[in-house]
Amino acid sequence: MVDKKKLKLTIGIGFQRSASSWLHNILSEHPEIIKPPRGLHYFGSDKTENLQLETYLEKILENGDGNDCGKALVEFSVSYGYPEKYQQCAEQIAEVISDIRLLCIVRNPVERAFSEYLRSLKAGELSSRESFRAAATKDKAYYLDRGVVGKVIDYYEGATKCKVWVLFWDDLHTNPTNFVKNLYSGIGVDSNYEPSMLKTVLGPGEAVKSQMLQKILITLKVSIVRVANYLGFSNFLDSVKRTKANRYIRNINKKRNLKISKEDYYYFVEYFRDDISRLEKIADRNLNHWLIHPDDRVIEK
Repeated sequence: MVDKKKLKLTIGIGFQRSASSWLHNILSEHPEIIKPPRGLHYFGSDKTENLQLETYLEKILENGDGNDCGKALVEFSVSYGYPEKYQQCAEQIAEVISDIRLLCIVRNPVERAFSEYLRSLKAGELSSRESFRAAATKDKAYYLDRGVVGKVIDYYEGATKCKVWVLFWDDLHTNPTNFVKNLYSGIGVDSNYEPSMLKTVLGPGEAVKSQMLQKILITLKVSIVRVANYLGFSNFLDSVKRTKANRYIRNINKKRNLKISKEDYYYFVEYFRDDISRLEKIADRNLNHWLIHPDDRVIEK
């Protein structure tokens, strides 16, 4: 039986294309943190009668080494931030856990949407002839609504009566070392620990040179993952993903320096303006620079 009084539990509300995978690895590497290698997506199900704190904690503790006393428990799922799920997730978390630390990392919503567009091109989900504006306008729920994070955070705080700890992509990109120190410190573990993922530089997103080559690489990746899982090598595969070899393979077909146009940037800023204002109040932070294209920010200085 888990001793609830000794809990150091943190739940992460994930937002896609906002360094969620990077954050997963940073948290998983720390020896004082117990965390599933991937999100559990425990909350957000219609089967509410099966939701129990003990079951949830045991699923997290399965990833420990048996010497779990005093360690921090962390679970981070992107589904907790989905527009179609966040209300149900927040209400279920509030019902199951009375005292909880919630965190999330947020990103400029226009840049996040553009990064999602680049990912879709890379995955072969879109034709290379389809523009960012066309794709985002056609599927607002996917490209735009998943960047409306202020509304999501506001709802979580109302449902759980807990303040959400909001981290910013901007801070991570500017000074990853300080970002990680603050992250570890806030969770309650040794902030001087230096994870290997600090050496991984996050970019704005990637486009590909050839969609046909990318489909071949994706098919190969899926096959390797299936074989690794079948043979019980999934943990080894996760460690390989953090190596230089994995980054080399990813760079084979990468096209560099693809940027969002000013016209598209200012077009979509209006979609997010109200939510950016809401987020400013929640996080007590000035986000005016999000309303300005990166090239124009340089000019203003």
